Amino acid sequence: MKYIKGIKQIIEDEKWKKEKIVGALWYFFAIESELRCWHTACGKFGFLNTSCHLLERNDIKDSTNFDFGIYLDALQTRVLETRNFAQKILYCSWWGLQNLSSLGQGLKTSTFYGEILFAYFIAVTGMEEMKDKRREAEDLMSYMSLPEELRQRVRRHEQYKWNITHGVELDSFVRDLPRDLKRDIKRHLCLPSLMGVRGILFTWH
Repeated sequence: MKYIKGIKQIIEDEKWKKEKIVGALWYFFAIESELRCWHTACGKFGFLNTSCHLLERNDIKDSTNFDFGIYLDALQTRVLETRNFAQKILYCSWWGLQNLSSLGQGLKTSTFYGEILFAYFIAVTGMEEMKDKRREAEDLMSYMSLPEELRQRVRRHEQYKWNITHGVELDSFVRDLPRDLKRDIKRHLCLPSLMGVRGILFTWH
């Protein structure tokens, strides 16, 4: 059992690193996209004005409207502006977790090549992570010498769970966070009123 727990801990630690890296890149690229918008505004008018509106994709009418693509959320939520460092880390890491786990399927990029390459990187990294998780499961089943019939049932369950959650394991994401971050998440989600909602069953202690 120590061997199994050791493998699981290593993989979870590695996944947490990937989430933080992707989240940090998203944060800094969001800043870069805002600078590009300001640069475009200066180039056209010679001074900064109100041309950098935060528009949804459907609200963009022509090339004079800047498309923030996958960084729009960072600007709309004002995560770039907040001075709450823990909030920055948590939100950006959560963004990284969601998009790594879903292989970036929900990302709507602009036509900017750097943004497209970043989305491509997220999808490829997520696919590698998915393969690693499957390999981990196979290694554990081999270690436990499970018969083929049980292995097939485990595989079907894992596939079903992936189809439902797209790999986002909220409980494990929160479980390993520091106590103060867990407390802040509780406060943010109003946990007492959500205890009946499926998927918000965290291990807080």
